[in-house]
Amino acid sequence: KIDWEKFEYIEFLKIDTQGNDINVLRSSGEYLKKVLFVQAEYWANQSYIGEKNRNECLLLIREFMKKKGFELYYYTLVDAYFVNTNLKKKIFL
Repeated sequence: KIDWEKFEYIEFLKIDTQGNDINVLRSSGEYLKKVLFVQAEYWANQSYIGEKNRNECLLLIREFMKKKGFELYYYTLVDAYFVNTNLKKKIFL
């Protein structure tokens, strides 16, 4: 429902979908390239059946985001923070 032509870029996207954040990112398609910062929960503290360990989850989301043009700039025990390398110049505007 967002008119993507109306906005040059989205400044910040926070995702917390109880262990499905990587799937949400995967389903975002070309829209992700218009987002400057992304905060996503990469690990749900093994709260869900079949969830990988913390290091595997971080590596998985980091590799996916790198392929989409993002770099990891910070992470906590459960959240990862990314910046779109193609939009970094917007930070200083």
